[in-house]
Amino acid sequence: MNPTTDIPWQLLFQKAQQVTRAILWLADESFPQQQPAISNFHQHRVITNRYDVYANLKQHIAVAFSDFKHSDFTAADNTVIYYRVSKEKALTHYLINQAYQHLPLGGELHLAGYKGDGIKTYSDKAKKLFGETLDYENGANTAKYLSLKKTTTGNPLLDDKHYNSIQEIDAINGIPVQSKPGVFGWNKKDPGSQFLIACLGEFLAQVKHPIHKVLDLGCGYGYIALHAANHERLQAATFTLTDNNAAAIECAQLNINHHGLNASVIADDCGSTIVERFDIILCNPPFHKGFDVNNDITSHFLANLKRLLSGNGKALVVVNQFVGIEKRAAQHFKWVNELARNKSFKLIVLSGPKTS
Repeated sequence: MNPTTDIPWQLLFQKAQQVTRAILWLADESFPQQQPAISNFHQHRVITNRYDVYANLKQHIAVAFSDFKHSDFTAADNTVIYYRVSKEKALTHYLINQAYQHLPLGGELHLAGYKGDGIKTYSDKAKKLFGETLDYENGANTAKYLSLKKTTTGNPLLDDKHYNSIQEIDAINGIPVQSKPGVFGWNKKDPGSQFLIACLGEFLAQVKHPIHKVLDLGCGYGYIALHAANHERLQAATFTLTDNNAAAIECAQLNINHHGLNASVIADDCGSTIVERFDIILCNPPFHKGFDVNNDITSHFLANLKRLLSGNGKALVVVNQFVGIEKRAAQHFKWVNELARNKSFKLIVLSGPKTS
């Protein structure tokens, strides 16, 4: 993310320059990867649920990679928390609650976000919880900043949908599948992933070599790997599941343990640190209708996909049918073919990773 494009983060960074106390920053997927300012705050601390944010910051500042656990807040002796509100309502409510519970009386919560993020609603709720407004500022493009002082205790917390609770959402062969808020599509079967599994047999029929190693890239709570492992061609294979999100990693590990998969789960940014290569890769990337394929995310994804695929391996990728990744994929693979499509999605087979 270009640091100039997220004004709520700009507002927080500008306000932080005026603070002499150590700040606890809460950073999720909105954190601007190219923003150098936070690296100058050596006495500050960051909690992030994104592995890419953790990897970029760990050489510069104290940072914890986790799903914002209670222990991460209690371990930090901070009286000031800065938070750019999240896309997910349950997570935003949970983090406002955590700030309220762990800040001492007189502690401060600084919030920022866009109108479309719900910042006005969140601000109104947080005001009632904390008790006193210290500062308020309108930024460009509907961005807003608010700082609050905790002057009360024991107020009713916001509804966070039991954010920390692992919940059963499905079962495979009678064994529960579990997930939680914080995982993309946490309480449902993603229709793109369902389409991929429905066509898995047709895809595997194209794979003529033995399949020993399978990668689920961007695994979420593990839906694709859990179902794929039941296919007769893959029952003896070793699976690797990877995701950028801490909640997804926690749930995927729990699920493979319960289902007895021969698998490992790795927190990583699109498989960037994984060195082995795989016979097949299954992937439902975060490319949705309206997604611009001419960006760094697409390049990063395709470059890693090429690097991770064995010379005679095949990757099966499901994307929204309006997302045209084929031209970009052809820069990395000799063969880019459509396997199937329905009203919403298409399945693309990538093979023959190019060496240059």
